[in-house]
Amino acid sequence: MLRGINRQDIFEEQEDYQQFLIRLQNLVDPTTDDRLTDDDIRHYLRCHWHLEHPTDLQKKEKTDRDEILVEAILYGVPLRQLSRLTGISYGVIQRINSKKWVSRVPLILA
Repeated sequence: MLRGINRQDIFEEQEDYQQFLIRLQNLVDPTTDDRLTDDDIRHYLRCHWHLEHPTDLQKKEKTDRDEILVEAILYGVPLRQLSRLTGISYGVIQRINSKKWVSRVPLILA
């Protein structure tokens, strides 16, 4: 069993330990690729937000656009990939992603 510096158990439950081992194996195994493809993201935007094309997000109102971007980020879409597909600058997406911005807009996370 893994032990900490102070001889304390790092994992309190066996399930946590098993999840750690699986994640570690996925990091080591180069054949495992959990990245989202552009098609995955297009499908997500089409099915969940009814956008025919990711660039249609630019035409939405700012509050709606920001809500969709936050949800996409929480879904796991990398910021640069989101910027490239939607045509929205990386700086805008990064600002939306920042904790300061998200905390100012509690409606998005509700």
